Amino acid sequence: MEVPSFLSQKQQAPIKKNGFAPINDWYKGMSRANIIVRTTPKWADRKAIKRIYLLAKQLSINSGIKYEVDHLIPLKSNNVCGLHVEDNLQIVERSKNRGLKPEFQYIE
Repeated sequence: MEVPSFLSQKQQAPIKKNGFAPINDWYKGMSRANIIVRTTPKWADRKAIKRIYLLAKQLSINSGIKYEVDHLIPLKSNNVCGLHVEDNLQIVERSKNRGLKPEFQYIE
């Protein structure tokens, strides 16, 4: 298995040893901004993503309630890792977002 070059030596060790690493281990020690960069594909509509963040900011200003942009499928989870793309974003109240756990529920 090829080891991603953006991982530190410590992060690469379990992959080299076992051939895999828990998903969460890939992002250990990375800043939130770096995770977003790593999870934004080249084909992402960056203008649409920016509009979503601007809409959340405008909602906060107009309503007086703080809003944030949340990922429907978390960027960092034990089960699955989502992408930073417009279809994976939602605007939620900050108070509700801070109570959410980064888990993905499988629906059968």
